[in-house]
Amino acid sequence: MKKIKIEKTNFEYNEDDMTCFFDNGNKRAAFIRGDEIQLIIDLVDHEVVFHPDVRVNIYEIDDNSYRIESFY
Repeated sequence: MKKIKIEKTNFEYNEDDMTCFFDNGNKRAAFIRGDEIQLIIDLVDHEVVFHPDVRVNIYEIDDNSYRIESFY
């Protein structure tokens, strides 16, 4: 599992299943499989905002950690 961090929140994902493009300056991450965006994560006023596609699962591990999994 690969991990990224946006401020104090950690996200882990399997890099064999999807690619993550991360912009720390804008506090945004996009998780992509093939040519389809499966999830975009924004940090707005220090709150995590998920913009998921229906083909992704988001598991909360604890208050500051999430695991992102593709259906494929």
